[in-house]
Order: sequence, then structure tokens, then C-alpha cells
Amino acid sequence: MPVEGNEVEILAMLMKLKLRTGSNSLCKRRKKKKSCTTRFERELKRLECSVRLNDCEKRKLIKGMVRNQKPDLVCLFEIKVKEISMQMVKSVGVGRFLNWASVDARGVAGGLLLFWDNRVLENLEVESGGYSISVRFRNCTDGFSWIFFGVYGPVMGSEKEDFWEELGAIRGLWEDPWCIGGDFNAIRFPEERRNASRLTAEMRRFSEVIGELGLRDFPLAEGPFTWIGGLNSQAASRLDRFLISDQWEDHFLVITQSALPRLVSDHSPIVLEAGGFSSSKSPFRFENMWLKIDGFKDLVRSWWNGYSVEGLAENEPLWKQIISSKYDVQEGGWCSKGVRDRYGVGVWKAIRNGWKNFRSHSCFIIGDDTRVKFWKDLWCENQSLEEAFPFLFNLSVNKEGWVAEAWEENEVGGSWGLRFNRHLNDWEVGEVESLLSKLHPLTIRRGVNDSLRWKENKNGTFSVKSFYTHSQGASSPPSG
Repeated sequence: MPVEGNEVEILAMLMKLKLRTGSNSLCKRRKKKKSCTTRFERELKRLECSVRLNDCEKRKLIKGMVRNQKPDLVCLFEIKVKEISMQMVKSVGVGRFLNWASVDARGVAGGLLLFWDNRVLENLEVESGGYSISVRFRNCTDGFSWIFFGVYGPVMGSEKEDFWEELGAIRGLWEDPWCIGGDFNAIRFPEERRNASRLTAEMRRFSEVIGELGLRDFPLAEGPFTWIGGLNSQAASRLDRFLISDQWEDHFLVITQSALPRLVSDHSPIVLEAGGFSSSKSPFRFENMWLKIDGFKDLVRSWWNGYSVEGLAENEPLWKQIISSKYDVQEGGWCSKGVRDRYGVGVWKAIRNGWKNFRSHSCFIIGDDTRVKFWKDLWCENQSLEEAFPFLFNLSVNKEGWVAEAWEENEVGGSWGLRFNRHLNDWEVGEVESLLSKLHPLTIRRGVNDSLRWKENKNGTFSVKSFYTHSQGASSPPSG
């Protein structure tokens, strides 16, 4: 029988012969590869599947599996296609936001295809090897950068070392956490092959490579084997798996891998789940019908203005807790920090930009809190003490000190205690006297919290009307 054009049949015959004789000298059968998918902050799924994409019926089955699993990243192995096109990718992928990378088949064997949802994963770099394809991704949700290696290990034992060396070489290109998955055409322990009884040199070498690369192997749920074949399906092995680095594992709370029922070949698709989808909270959905219920708006308003959570002050409204949690607050807690994000922050960014204007129309009421800076905040008349007395500020011991820390209690009530980093010269005493004269009418109110008073209203409470009225008056052109 001629060899050319009959490679697949010859390979199958050799495999059957190997299974019957138990010989280790013959070629191993080609296996299925992984279809990987990640659902970050909920779950990470990877489906391992060996499929010939030139078979229309198999493409339909793969597309159905992708639609059912809803993966973010899919990796297919042994696709038997010499050149991949976008049309081919769409025939197995779902959705309009697909990106892809591939390694074309060589002869009748090989071929790897990765495709992913570019709304979830950003492609940074791609590298292709003889037995692998690797992509450096960045999660669009949290900015986490990591590497995925899709591999299809060689059948021939003489090529194994080339495969291991390729993994090490490509790994050396990046320092990011990484995850590797596919058909390694190798097992680690006798229990990973049906009827195997002894640990071989090839098994030891596989475990050695995993250790050298700093990877971790996880148990396989839903069955010990990923490939079943041979005469009457008597042969079975765990040829497919995911391996991850410690840094990649640290990014997710829960990581498991399991086998799904066989779909289009003698390999079971493998699912890698990371993040713990089952433990995450269900998304909140607002129903328009709620607006028709009497009292609903008043109830929401009361929550928004007064609801507090455990561990926070009871007088802190819900809106303030949300803003503080999302943007963090400046020291003292009077205002959120500057908004740096680019998306979904437009409303609060506009409000935050008005803080300087708002602050110029406000004044601090000093209690015994540590929320007002002695030198830097505007609490003493209409100018900070840093600006009014720059020379003394430079000499001060505690430039970041609070107002309450500068007040010293005594028998008659208390006084202001100023500390400088050297003794003052005679000509500098007058500056200190001017500062003390400014501070003399001011005292600390013990048992009272620091507060902010709006100067444009007699009752000291901010209102949009008073702010608008003052702004309009300030912007009006002079008459005459």
C-alpha cells in the first residue's frame, strides 16, 4: 500500500497494533485538543477538543458547544486545516466580537486555533511554535496580564525533548503568570492509563518538566481519563490537562478542571473553571414596574440619604459610602480623590471638578477631630496659615499636623502651642505674634466633630439655589 495519501489510515493501524501488543515502540495515537474559555470575575472555562474543521458537521457540533458553554476563550487542536480564515472561525465561534490566532496544519496532522471575545480579552502578543501557540492577554475587566499556551505534544518519543525545550523557550519570552493547556500526548503516573502498572522514564520526564517550569497540575473531575479508544474502547489515558503557574493560581479563588462528555472525537472536552461562578452574587436587575408602587420612590430616597452599613457611621448616607468606596477620599475625608478612570465616571468627575469652587465658599468649624490640617486647610479666615505665614510654615515641626494637635489644654481652658525646629531670632518673634493674634479668638470645641459650613447661607447649609445665585452674581458684568 503506498504511503502518500494514506497517512491517517497508517497511523490508525499502528495505534491499533500498539494497543494489542502493549508495545511502547510504536507511535501513539493523535489526540484531541483543548477549547479554552475564561469568564473572569465569575469563571474561567477551557474546553479541550480535537476536531477536523474541514468537516462541516463537526463544525456545527463545536459551534453548539461554544454557544452552550459561552466561553471567552476557545482553543481547538488538530484542526487538520492548512490555512485558517475568518469565515472558518465564525463557523465555530459565536458572536460578533471574535479575534483569533492559529498555527496551520502541516501535512495531515496538527493545526491549532485560538479565538476569543475581544470585549473580555485584549490580545497583546502572539507567538507560534512547532507544537504550540501562545498569546499574551490582558483582562479588559481588571487589567490582569497573563499568558495562555495551547499545545499539541508530539506522538513520537524522539520528538518529546524538542517539545519540552520549545515550552521553556517560549516561556522565557514573558514574565507574566501563565496557563498551559492541550494534548500533551504524555501521562505522569500509571493510574492515568488504563491497565498501566509501572512508572516509566517518560512519565518521570513529564513530571520533571512541570517542576522545572514552575507549574501546578490539578486533579481531573468527572473521570480519570480524557481519551478513550482502541479495540472496543479498551484503551484509556489522561492525555489532556491544564497546568498553571503559582501567580496565575493566586489571581483566582477557586480553580478546577473537569471532563465533559465526548462530542466530536474520542477525546473528552476539558473545562477549566477559575474564580468560582457558583459563589458569586446574582446581578441586580431593576424592574420598571416597581416605579408604579406607591411609596417606592420615597423608600429608595430614604435609603439613599440615610441607609448605613455595618462598620460605618450611622449618619453617613448610602451615596457617600458608595463614592468613598469607589474613588477613595482625601486625608480628612472632606472630598473624594481625583477621578482617573476614563469610562463610566463622567458625572462624578464633573462634580469633583467643582470642589475648589465649593471650598472657596465654605469654612471649617473646628471640633476635636483630626480632619482639619493646621497649616494647609482653610479654617482661619480666608487664607490658609501656610499661605499667610510661609516663613513660619517652613520652620514648623509638623507641617501635616491637625488643628486639634496644636491646641494644648490647661487649667484656664487652653492655648495654642506652636513648635518650630529651631529657636527664633528677635526679628522673627513679630511674625509669631501676628500668628498668635490671629489664633487668639479661636478655640477647640471638645466633644464636637469637625464640620464644614456653607458661607453663602445664613444657616450654614449648602443649597443649589444659593450656589447658583452666588455664581450668577459673580459672573455678572459690572454696571455702568
